[in-house]
Amino acid sequence: MKKKTNVFITVFIVLFLLAIIYPFTNLSLPDPPVLDVSAENTKIEITDGRFCAIGFLGSKCVTDDDYDSTFAMGMNHEPVVVSPGSKIEFSFSKVPNDGSVVVKRIEEKGERTRLDDVESVIVAPEKKGVYVYYIAAEWDEKNMFKNYAFSIRVK
Repeated sequence: MKKKTNVFITVFIVLFLLAIIYPFTNLSLPDPPVLDVSAENTKIEITDGRFCAIGFLGSKCVTDDDYDSTFAMGMNHEPVVVSPGSKIEFSFSKVPNDGSVVVKRIEEKGERTRLDDVESVIVAPEKKGVYVYYIAAEWDEKNMFKNYAFSIRVK
Protein backbone atom coordinates (compact mmCIF):
# COMPACT_ATOMS: atom_id res chain seq x y z
CA MET A 1 0.00 0.00 0.00
CA LYS A 2 2.84 2.35 0.88
CA LYS A 3 4.46 1.68 -2.52
CA LYS A 4 1.26 2.71 -4.36
CA THR A 5 1.06 5.89 -2.27
CA ASN A 6 4.68 6.77 -3.11
CA VAL A 7 4.06 6.20 -6.83
CA PHE A 8 0.90 8.32 -6.67
CA ILE A 9 2.70 11.14 -4.88
CA THR A 10 5.59 11.03 -7.36
CA VAL A 11 3.24 11.13 -10.36
CA PHE A 12 1.26 13.94 -8.77
CA ILE A 13 4.42 16.02 -8.16
CA VAL A 14 5.66 15.48 -11.73
CA LEU A 15 2.28 16.47 -13.20
CA PHE A 16 2.08 19.49 -10.89
CA LEU A 17 5.55 20.67 -11.93
CA LEU A 18 4.70 20.19 -15.63
CA ALA A 19 1.52 22.21 -15.17
CA ILE A 20 3.57 25.05 -13.70
CA ILE A 21 6.43 24.94 -16.25
CA TYR A 22 4.49 24.26 -19.51
CA PRO A 23 2.87 27.71 -19.91
CA PHE A 24 6.29 29.36 -19.83
CA THR A 25 7.73 27.23 -22.62
CA ASN A 26 7.48 27.67 -26.38
CA LEU A 27 5.49 24.44 -26.48
CA SER A 28 2.31 26.41 -25.74
CA LEU A 29 2.69 28.40 -28.97
CA PRO A 30 1.09 27.29 -32.26
CA ASP A 31 3.33 26.19 -35.14
CA PRO A 32 4.60 29.25 -37.01
CA PRO A 33 3.69 29.66 -40.69
CA VAL A 34 6.40 28.56 -43.12
CA LEU A 35 7.59 30.82 -45.94
CA ASP A 36 8.72 29.26 -49.24
CA VAL A 37 10.75 31.42 -51.61
CA SER A 38 12.12 30.57 -55.05
CA ALA A 39 13.64 32.33 -58.04
CA GLU A 40 14.29 30.89 -61.48
CA ASN A 41 13.29 27.40 -60.22
CA THR A 42 15.80 27.62 -57.35
CA LYS A 43 14.69 27.42 -53.73
CA ILE A 44 15.97 30.31 -51.65
CA GLU A 45 16.92 29.57 -48.05
CA ILE A 46 15.21 31.89 -45.61
CA THR A 47 16.14 32.90 -42.09
CA ASP A 48 13.33 32.83 -39.56
CA GLY A 49 13.05 35.94 -37.48
CA ARG A 50 10.77 36.79 -34.60
CA PHE A 51 7.56 34.81 -34.08
CA CYS A 52 4.84 36.18 -31.82
CA ALA A 53 1.53 34.54 -30.91
CA ILE A 54 -0.89 34.05 -28.08
CA GLY A 55 0.25 31.12 -25.99
CA PHE A 56 -1.18 29.52 -22.88
CA LEU A 57 -0.69 32.56 -20.64
CA GLY A 58 -0.89 35.40 -23.18
CA SER A 59 1.26 36.79 -25.96
CA LYS A 60 4.79 35.57 -26.33
CA CYS A 61 7.57 36.27 -28.84
CA VAL A 62 10.44 33.93 -29.62
CA THR A 63 13.43 33.99 -31.93
CA ASP A 64 16.14 31.44 -32.62
CA ASP A 65 18.92 34.01 -33.03
CA ASP A 66 19.36 37.72 -32.54
CA TYR A 67 21.03 39.55 -35.41
CA ASP A 68 22.76 42.93 -35.42
CA SER A 69 20.62 44.06 -38.34
CA THR A 70 18.02 42.90 -40.82
CA PHE A 71 20.79 42.76 -43.43
CA ALA A 72 22.82 40.40 -41.22
CA MET A 73 19.71 38.26 -40.71
CA GLY A 74 19.21 37.98 -44.48
CA MET A 75 22.87 37.13 -45.03
CA ASN A 76 22.63 34.14 -42.71
CA HIS A 77 22.56 32.00 -45.88
CA GLU A 78 24.61 32.42 -49.05
CA PRO A 79 22.79 34.77 -51.48
CA VAL A 80 21.14 32.99 -54.41
CA VAL A 81 22.29 34.27 -57.79
CA VAL A 82 19.45 35.64 -59.94
CA SER A 83 19.20 37.50 -63.24
CA PRO A 84 18.30 41.19 -63.32
CA GLY A 85 14.52 41.62 -63.37
CA SER A 86 13.83 37.97 -62.56
CA LYS A 87 10.76 37.01 -60.55
CA ILE A 88 11.12 35.90 -56.95
CA GLU A 89 8.02 34.01 -55.85
CA PHE A 90 7.00 33.48 -52.26
CA SER A 91 4.14 31.76 -50.47
CA PHE A 92 3.12 31.07 -46.90
CA SER A 93 1.91 27.74 -45.49
CA LYS A 94 -1.04 29.68 -44.00
CA VAL A 95 -2.85 32.55 -45.71
CA PRO A 96 -1.93 35.83 -43.95
CA ASN A 97 -4.41 38.60 -43.14
CA ASP A 98 -5.29 40.87 -46.05
CA GLY A 99 -2.94 43.82 -46.22
CA SER A 100 -0.64 42.52 -43.49
CA VAL A 101 2.29 41.41 -45.67
CA VAL A 102 5.23 43.83 -45.54
CA VAL A 103 8.15 43.45 -47.95
CA LYS A 104 11.33 45.53 -47.70
CA ARG A 105 14.50 45.43 -49.78
CA ILE A 106 17.81 46.34 -48.14
CA GLU A 107 20.88 47.08 -50.24
CA GLU A 108 24.47 46.41 -49.17
CA LYS A 109 24.92 50.12 -48.41
CA GLY A 110 21.95 49.98 -46.01
CA GLU A 111 19.39 51.74 -48.19
CA ARG A 112 15.91 50.40 -47.42
CA THR A 113 12.97 50.37 -49.81
CA ARG A 114 9.47 49.28 -48.87
CA LEU A 115 7.90 47.38 -51.76
CA ASP A 116 4.20 48.18 -51.90
CA ASP A 117 1.48 46.10 -53.56
CA VAL A 118 3.50 42.89 -53.42
CA GLU A 119 1.18 39.87 -53.36
CA SER A 120 3.44 36.88 -53.93
CA VAL A 121 6.02 37.99 -56.52
CA ILE A 122 9.00 40.31 -56.12
CA VAL A 123 10.87 41.55 -59.18
CA ALA A 124 14.63 41.52 -58.70
CA PRO A 125 16.42 44.83 -59.29
CA GLU A 126 18.13 45.52 -62.62
CA LYS A 127 21.24 46.81 -60.83
CA LYS A 128 23.87 44.21 -59.95
CA GLY A 129 24.61 43.65 -56.28
CA VAL A 130 23.54 41.86 -53.11
CA TYR A 131 20.07 42.51 -51.74
CA VAL A 132 18.33 41.31 -48.60
CA TYR A 133 14.56 41.00 -48.49
CA TYR A 134 12.60 41.23 -45.27
CA ILE A 135 9.07 39.81 -45.26
CA ALA A 136 6.66 40.06 -42.33
CA ALA A 137 3.02 39.06 -42.02
CA GLU A 138 0.19 38.63 -39.54
CA TRP A 139 -2.45 35.95 -39.07
CA ASP A 140 -5.71 36.03 -37.11
CA GLU A 141 -5.13 32.58 -35.65
CA LYS A 142 -3.72 33.14 -32.15
CA ASN A 143 -2.85 36.72 -33.22
CA MET A 144 0.33 35.47 -34.92
CA PHE A 145 3.13 37.64 -36.34
CA LYS A 146 6.27 36.32 -38.06
CA ASN A 147 9.15 37.81 -40.01
CA TYR A 148 11.69 36.28 -42.35
CA ALA A 149 14.71 37.37 -44.38
CA PHE A 150 16.65 36.07 -47.37
CA SER A 151 19.30 37.34 -49.78
CA ILE A 152 19.93 37.38 -53.51
CA ARG A 153 22.85 38.39 -55.71
CA VAL A 154 21.90 40.02 -59.00
CA LYS A 155 24.49 39.23 -61.67
